Amino acid sequence: MENNASSELRYRIYQWGVKKLIELLDEKPMHIVKAHGRIIL
Repeated sequence: MENNASSELRYRIYQWGVKKLIELLDEKPMHIVKAHGRIIL
């Protein structure tokens, strides 16, 4: 159970990081394509 909770937390932190990264890159003049959870610059 604890292992599952810790992997869920890691997943949420990863998702937050990706979201912030996209927001930061969005402010720059860059072409961003999001495909299947991967970011292609």
